[in-house]
Amino acid sequence: MRLKAFLFTAAVFFAGCAVVKPLPPEAPVTRASEAPVSIRAEAIVVMKRRMDLGGRAVILAEAPDKFRIEVTGPFNHLAALLVSDGRSFFSYIGDDTEVKDWDDPRLPYSFSSSEIVSFLLGAQADKEAADRGFEVSKDADRSVFKRHRKNGDLKVELSDFRSIGTLRIPYRIDIEDGKRRLTVKYSSVEVNPSIDPMSFDIDALLPHATPFPGG
Repeated sequence: MRLKAFLFTAAVFFAGCAVVKPLPPEAPVTRASEAPVSIRAEAIVVMKRRMDLGGRAVILAEAPDKFRIEVTGPFNHLAALLVSDGRSFFSYIGDDTEVKDWDDPRLPYSFSSSEIVSFLLGAQADKEAADRGFEVSKDADRSVFKRHRKNGDLKVELSDFRSIGTLRIPYRIDIEDGKRRLTVKYSSVEVNPSIDPMSFDIDALLPHATPFPGG
């Protein structure tokens, strides 16, 4: 009898152990980054100023202040090229080429290169924006940044947010600055790619005089 009782108790013990499953290991905590360091994107870009211009575009942006926006027109020609190396701004729009330093008072824009890159990356945090004089309003679908100025307020709206890994990227960016308006609609975005520094080389975009032979 004692043997039977022992065997019965052992069977109950091991049967009970069989249904006890070990706890799964804790999942690693992943913190969402506020923004990528760089992006490579395909987009539709529309620029409104003295004349409307738009088309398919390739956009490169790298924190803190480098960007390249290359717009192709309907006949597959270069319609516009905007490049910043952080110090200077190169623009080619409608056969009009211009290069100016960002601190040049004649530059007709009320934003800096780092602000443009920040918006293209979706990186404008509330505190940073407030430090730069922006009023910020946000909801689940969009973020709006306004900065008052005498010649027309600067307004930036980020919308159509989509998740890429742990990042939340705005697929539509509207920048309105007085009489000018830039709308960017991403169709695809690659986050944190390695970008060739020559993409932001303004000097390489400028014509250089060819010396005479023997000169």
